[in-house]
Amino acid sequence: MVIDFEKLAPLIVLGLQAYPDLPPVFDEFLSLPALVTSIEMSVKLRTDVDVQLTLGARDAEGVAELQKLAELAKAHAREYVEKQIVPSLDSGAPGGIHDAMANYARRITKVLLDKIEVRAQDKELSLHAKLPLDVVSTGLGVAMLGVTATRTAQPVAAPAAAAPRAVNAPAVLEVPPRLGAARRQWPEEVRHKSEQIGLALHNYHDLNNRFPPPAKLGKDDKKLLSWRVAILPYIEQQELYNQFHLDEPWDSDHNKKLIEKMPEVFRSPGQKGEQGKTVYLGADGKQSVFEGPKPIGLRSIVDGSSNTILVVEADDDRAVV
Repeated sequence: MVIDFEKLAPLIVLGLQAYPDLPPVFDEFLSLPALVTSIEMSVKLRTDVDVQLTLGARDAEGVAELQKLAELAKAHAREYVEKQIVPSLDSGAPGGIHDAMANYARRITKVLLDKIEVRAQDKELSLHAKLPLDVVSTGLGVAMLGVTATRTAQPVAAPAAAAPRAVNAPAVLEVPPRLGAARRQWPEEVRHKSEQIGLALHNYHDLNNRFPPPAKLGKDDKKLLSWRVAILPYIEQQELYNQFHLDEPWDSDHNKKLIEKMPEVFRSPGQKGEQGKTVYLGADGKQSVFEGPKPIGLRSIVDGSSNTILVVEADDDRAVV
């Protein structure tokens, strides 16, 4: 798409004058119609979204001004997440649900904005971004949370706060609508823990373009550490993660000393077994998310990610370290 913007500029200026009550945050961008002479945009859709936007200007001074506005727009996007989206995620939920959702929004925003390259050359400013499709869809989910919060001016309820995960995410302890009454009888703590685990897995996916494998394998294909260790940084347990020797099995002399430090999120409220064991298990086996040994991404879930079980809560007799 190529637009001769100079011919449109007068109409856009008239349109802006007809809406004098624009939010003040847009004031700094009202100079755009006078700065831009042309717009060229290309979008390539394959396994990712490749977007190239080129803005033409009259001179190098105009390009420099456009570059300032582009960086300002990125700064405003980060500020919008902090002031609009993050507060909207505060559902009053106990535990780390709000912090996990807030960090999720910050993380996906950073991933998106860091991918945008801004380059100035002669009379043109070029903006280029190449993004995986799942990152784009997740970013749209986060943006929609902000739109919802802005329109309603009300805190988003806990179920709605999981919207970024629901955009394209396997279910974590989900229940069909016909069992809704039973779902509401679940202890709140169980629901919050399952949501934290689900968010951690999807945060991991957002940065790695795949879920963690069932277990990290050593050189001789011996299982070393499970997916639960891989998601420790995404449940605010970076310090514990750093204590693991990642090239040793879970029961090595060093690593087994960390079993007693298992985060509380992995301990089910109804669990009665010994400490250091969890009943939150990844669904493994043929055609499952944790089929292994190689990790898979959302695109490999061909039956539809919202119809696919990711994690279950098992009985005490199936608890694992």
